[in-house]
Formats: sequence, C-alpha cells, structure tokens
Amino acid sequence: MSVPPSSAPRIPPTTFQTPNGSNSASPKDLRDFLKSLNDDNPPLVLDKPIWLRLLASLLEQVFGCFPYFKPTMLGTTNERIELTDVTLDVFSRVGKRADSLDWLYSDEEHLSKKVFVHLLGLCTSTESWLEVTDEGDLGGASNTLYSKACGTLVEFLQLLSFSSVPGGDSSDLQRGVLQDILYEATDLCNTIISARHESCPLDVHWFSTPPCLKITTEDCSIPCPIDTQNVIRLPSPSHFSVLTSIIIELFGKLFSNAKLSYFITTAMLRHVSELTRRVYDFCSECPTSPATRSRCLLRVAAAAHVLMNSDPSLTGGLSRLPCRLLIQRLQCGPNPAQRSVDCKLREILTSNTNLSVDYVNDALELLRSETWESPGSELRALAVVYIRGCVRRLDATSLQ
Repeated sequence: MSVPPSSAPRIPPTTFQTPNGSNSASPKDLRDFLKSLNDDNPPLVLDKPIWLRLLASLLEQVFGCFPYFKPTMLGTTNERIELTDVTLDVFSRVGKRADSLDWLYSDEEHLSKKVFVHLLGLCTSTESWLEVTDEGDLGGASNTLYSKACGTLVEFLQLLSFSSVPGGDSSDLQRGVLQDILYEATDLCNTIISARHESCPLDVHWFSTPPCLKITTEDCSIPCPIDTQNVIRLPSPSHFSVLTSIIIELFGKLFSNAKLSYFITTAMLRHVSELTRRVYDFCSECPTSPATRSRCLLRVAAAAHVLMNSDPSLTGGLSRLPCRLLIQRLQCGPNPAQRSVDCKLREILTSNTNLSVDYVNDALELLRSETWESPGSELRALAVVYIRGCVRRLDATSLQ
C-alpha cells in the first residue's frame, strides 16, 4: 500500500511546538483544535511527519500530564478531563484509519515505546479517579477515562502488531517492538513486586537494562513528567498494585482479542499465568484503600478467567483467584462503593465452570456468621452463585 498523499490538517496551536513557551495555547484552544480533527468536514487526512509530531506532543502534554486524583481537584480539572477525552478520540481515530495501518508506526520504535509508556501512565493516573466514581461523586468523562484509555492502549498494540514496511508484503509483520513491549511489561511487574518495600515516590524506567526503579523527590502529581524519557512516576505504594494489576488486565485483553491471540506463544501464556498469580498475591498485601484493592484484585481475577479460557491446562493455578476475591468481599461485607466490583465478579463466577471448590466451606462459614441484614442481599446472592456452581463437583465429605 502506498503512503497517503502529503496533504495535512491545519497547523496545530503553538503549544505543541513550544510546550514551555510564553505563547502556549489555552486548554480550550487545544480542545477546539482536537475536536476539529474529529469532524467529518474536512475529512481527516494523514501526513506521516506531521501526525507523528502531533502524536508525540499529545503524549507529553496531555496523556503524560493527566493528574493523579486528589480531593482538592474536584470541580477544578474539568477542562483537563475534557481535553484528555477528546485527545483519546483523536488518537483512536488516527489509529483506525484503514490507510494508516501499513505505515504509521513502521520504523518508529522509539515513538512506539513512548506511546505505550504514556498510555499506560494515563491508565495509571485515570484509575485513581475511579475512587471518586466508587464514592458516587462526579459524572461524565471522568467516570469513563480509565476504560477509554485502556481500550486505546489495546487498539494501539493491535495496530502495532500489524504495522509493516510501506510498499512491502502485508504479511511481513513487524512484531519485534510489540514483543519487546510485552516482555518488558512482565519484567517490570516482577521488579516492582520485588521492590514492594521501596520508598515513594518511585520512577519506573521502561526499556532500560536491567529494569530500573529510582526513588525521586520531584513533583509526583502526574504520571509521565515532561523532562523524563519512558518513565512512569508512582506517588505511593498503592500505585504499585494499581500499575501491576493494569498490566495483567492488559494481557487479559490481548489474549481475548482474536486479532492478537495468534501472537501469544505458549511460553508467554504460561509466563503470564505465573505472573498473574504473583500479582494477585502482591495486590492482596500491598497497602491501599479497600476499594482500590478490590479493583486491582478484580482486574487480575478477570485476566485469570481469560487465561483459563485460552488454555484449560492453566486452570489449576488460576481457578482459585476469583474465589479468593469472593472470600475477600465476604470478609469485608457489603459496601455500596464496591458494587461495580461485585457485579463484574458475579459475571466471572457465572460464566466459569472450572472454579476451585476449595473455598466453598469458607464461603458457607462466612454466610453463617454474617449479620448484614438487608444491605447484604446482593453479596449473599454472589456467594450463592459460586456455591451452586461448585455443588456438582463436591465430594461426599464436603457435601455432608
């Protein structure tokens, strides 16, 4: 396929060319410019050099600068939230253009890795805003930014796996960069788990040899500071569990994607399966709020569900994870802030016929001793779903 003609959208605001200059455009100017790129008139036409420069700027000034949530930010970051939401739309639209699939990221290893790090950083910072959603506050784009960022990251990796040299054979896939990214993700997960007692804030340096974590005293309000390269900054130990669980969730989404499943080797599948168990244990112990812990454990349990469906031989070690999350929820008791976790866990328990039966007695004992009254009806129903799914596989002693 030939490279698209060198026509281009209008020149972006000066902030993209001079991020630290005095003539930077306002967030409103940026938002309006990006919205114009999503309009059908004029149609979006891609010119590779301009778009790569634009994307690099969006990574640094929008994705990498989306702040970690603090209560003082409520009502003061609406422009930033809307700007990030619109930027994700533009990023996704550029990636989905049929005539861009064969050339946009070919021979762009540095940029491809930068895209991955900044999108993952955005996932990490937007996850902190889910705490607001769990408490029933705020609405609109802030509630969906996390899932939108994760979806955009998966789309990018899918696009990267099908990127080939312009004019070359379309079957000649450039998968080396994607492979580097995926193995780097597993290596850094293991490194973070081993560094659980490190002080914070902590800079996670990607694509360094060996994997590198460095304590920093710099500002930790955003995930990817502009003066760093391929760094995700974690403000607190709580974000250790958030980042590792997001990486496992990412693998689960990749394995469930038909267009990417061919790329996953048996060795990688088993490696990620073992890592999934390690991350679950890590998130269970990592200091964080109960709501954040439940969200992290749910991501890992959902990924375990996908892995079990991908390879039944992995069931033994992974089948316990959704059950362990159920027991954790029963121990904590009903909580309106964790209703979304309970609903998604119910989907996993309902659709998986290979769950471990080892936790049935624990679930029954917790139900016998609970004093939840009417607020606990949904949580009781969740436990019943699990127990009923296990009854046919229980031995005679357990049934008695």
